Amino acid sequence: MPNGTPPARDRASGLMIAICAALIVFAMMHHPHSISDHGSNAPDDQLLRVNGIVHVGMIVLVLVMTAGWIGFAMRLGMESSLVRLGLIGSITGAIANVGAGAINGIVMPAVKVWFAESTYAENDAVHAVGVFAWEANQALAGIGLVAVCASAVFWSAVLVRTTGAWRWVGALGLLGGSLGCVGYFTGSIDTDVEGFSRFVFGYAAWSMLVGVRLAR
Repeated sequence: MPNGTPPARDRASGLMIAICAALIVFAMMHHPHSISDHGSNAPDDQLLRVNGIVHVGMIVLVLVMTAGWIGFAMRLGMESSLVRLGLIGSITGAIANVGAGAINGIVMPAVKVWFAESTYAENDAVHAVGVFAWEANQALAGIGLVAVCASAVFWSAVLVRTTGAWRWVGALGLLGGSLGCVGYFTGSIDTDVEGFSRFVFGYAAWSMLVGVRLAR
């Protein structure tokens, strides 16, 4: 990574990454664990609103953050295969996470309302739709987790070859990205709200380091 004052594109990319990462942490801290009132089938209106705001907000933040990652990849140099692989991982993760967020923020609340208003004869069909939506959400969340961890590993493999602070950022990225992938495939990191939150907090911390360093 070249030293000196970064151009405006690098500063903007760094700010997008750092600010979006911080706001994603804030959003995850307000993520509802349920959209039903006291475990009943009927969705709670306030929880539905919070759930929608949190997920739509995170979708927007993920997309804006991806624009920052594209700028970061350009700063690293697109001629590197590792950089291109990292960018593919980042974009793949963004698409998967947007899909997972859309299911939890838009589809599942609609299914909950449908289930609450359905007749006894319709319950099995609505329940099957809900199960499918949940499984799709979990699959997309897993893809997103692995993809962004892989992108961190690929980019960090480039950063550790540099000097100074970037080298340490790369070392942290290699460690964190590798642990994330291993944790998911060994089952020690779940994609439910609690497990995914822990992953998000760790990934966001590394992202903020990258963003702040890039914007300096």
